[in-house]
Amino acid sequence: MATYRLDIETVSPVHIGSGRPELRRNLDFAVFGQTLYMLNSDAVLDRILPTDEDHPQFQKILNASSLAGFIDAELLESDPSLYLYKLQGKSALESVRAATKNAYGQAYIPGSSLKGALRSAWVRQVYQQRGLVLDVDRMNDRREWAFQDLESDLLSPQARRPAQRPNYDLFRALQIADSQPAPEDSLRLYNAVVFPAGPRGIPIDLEGIKPRVAIQSRLKVDEYILHTRAEEFGVAAQQFSFENLVQAWREQGMQRIAQELAFWERRSGGERLLEFFSGLEKQASAAEANTCFIEVGWGAGWKSNTLGNLISGPTLARVMSRYRLTRNPYREGDAFPKTRRAARDAQDVLRVPFGWLKVTIG
Repeated sequence: MATYRLDIETVSPVHIGSGRPELRRNLDFAVFGQTLYMLNSDAVLDRILPTDEDHPQFQKILNASSLAGFIDAELLESDPSLYLYKLQGKSALESVRAATKNAYGQAYIPGSSLKGALRSAWVRQVYQQRGLVLDVDRMNDRREWAFQDLESDLLSPQARRPAQRPNYDLFRALQIADSQPAPEDSLRLYNAVVFPAGPRGIPIDLEGIKPRVAIQSRLKVDEYILHTRAEEFGVAAQQFSFENLVQAWREQGMQRIAQELAFWERRSGGERLLEFFSGLEKQASAAEANTCFIEVGWGAGWKSNTLGNLISGPTLARVMSRYRLTRNPYREGDAFPKTRRAARDAQDVLRVPFGWLKVTIG
């Protein structure tokens, strides 16, 4: 078992969702000035409820639909136990999307997100090198599992039934740990937008790890599976090796950067994004062979998925129609996807994309 250290640096804000319902304004959080307080609702109620149940304020608080009007910044700052944590940022929306955190409320990068990016990069490379074409007829009806059977043809071809796939999966050889917790001041509130969608885009507020945050993870490679059992798994012909995998990861990042440059070159209002990707292209081109620039989490979008822009022409038209990926009928040749997700500032200027990491394998 070979072990590698992953030095991870966030290049842009990173939001990996908690999978829980969105947080609600004045129930889960309160915003005062440029600070968002994630409330400890039980502690707040203990603090503001009168001890006398006959007090008129008692029922007024219990019947209220929110805590607005009963708390303020002075109260919260006077007693830190009334909130779980606070974030820099201002929200005018009624909900906020929470980032995934550990049991201690610390944000981190899940190992599953990193492994998923590796897996997608490898499958994509195999499709490109072999000149494979997506067989839409063999895709699953459920959109979230659409590519599952086709992916198993490459990664676990000897599995006779779906339940056996994990046992014969090539990626059993890789174990990626969750990253270390991000430092305490790494999380902030971001005002995001889906652009272009309407005059100002679709606004979304979410928690994200700031850029330039350094954390570490660990990757283990089971060389017995990789070298001895590859033939048994039916994947020896893919020439799967750790070095080739890292190269696939690196090339996937370079392709994605080029795609984003092409997108923002044709969009007014995206000058900052164009600057970002121009700088990222220079960094990626000059980086050592063991350094990759990848996307994870919210904002990565369609093109970072397993095949992304490898699906085109009539095949893309069929996929679009089958899974209803657009509101309007898709015509072959139309650009897809037409939108991107980005963080914006108080003046509604688009600043940076989400989800970019610099990963150095050592």
